[in-house]
Amino acid sequence: MTSPNSRLDALGRLGADWWSVIVAGAATVLAVFDALPKIPW
Repeated sequence: MTSPNSRLDALGRLGADWWSVIVAGAATVLAVFDALPKIPW
C-alpha cells in the first residue's frame, strides 16, 4: 500500500511542462463540452 507521502512525491516529480499539458488538456476538454463560462467581450 502506498503512503500519502509517496503520492505527493510523485506529484512533485511531474515537471512544470507536464503540469501545463494537464491544465491545457483540461481546458480543451471543457471547451469541447462547452462548459467554460462565457466572457462578454
